[in-house]
Amino acid sequence: MGDMGRPETPMVTLRIRCLALTCAAALMSACASRTPPPSYYLLQATAQAGPEAAQAETVAPAVGVGPIRFPRYLDRPQMVVALPDGELRLRDSERWADNLRENFARVLAEDLAAKLPAERILVHPWARTESVDFKLSLRVNEFHLSEDGRALLDVRWDLYRKEGLVLSRKSRLYAQAEPNVPASGVAALSRTVDALSRECADAIRRTLAAPAQGSSG
Repeated sequence: MGDMGRPETPMVTLRIRCLALTCAAALMSACASRTPPPSYYLLQATAQAGPEAAQAETVAPAVGVGPIRFPRYLDRPQMVVALPDGELRLRDSERWADNLRENFARVLAEDLAAKLPAERILVHPWARTESVDFKLSLRVNEFHLSEDGRALLDVRWDLYRKEGLVLSRKSRLYAQAEPNVPASGVAALSRTVDALSRECADAIRRTLAAPAQGSSG
């Protein structure tokens, strides 16, 4: 009977605690190993070259895209989804494969090139030795998906010639995606960039047709 009423020794208690911690760590490691890795996405140019881009007789301007300013809430790798009442949610499992602002600028330039008979499309910053006939300066205010899969691009853009400002406009563009399907959402966001390029290309063509009739709105 001698040892039956004895309390556990400190060494036995320590071993039990170590065993419990080891089991907990193993369980956490197993859970972590079952978490799928994030998926990565890029915006893609969606425009197809139209007849305007192939018109050899049309004056072919050089167009500079940028600088482009993005809001701070988009300065992160995770995709952003807008919830009601101004709440934003980060999708940690769905991320951008490149800097979103730079990806946006490249895609906008590619979409413009498909719509304009441009001599060349340059993305900011371009070399000082390069000269452009038109410059597009943009400030993106919103660029994200909503819970129902709707893509939104809200942007203020200014079109300049060498003589100065030609046009200042705000565009609010939408495209619908399949809800909770990331690839469909990215494609919808890409379509809003294409829609923006269409507005910018139309403004450049109107200015070329009537260079003395710059306007602002």
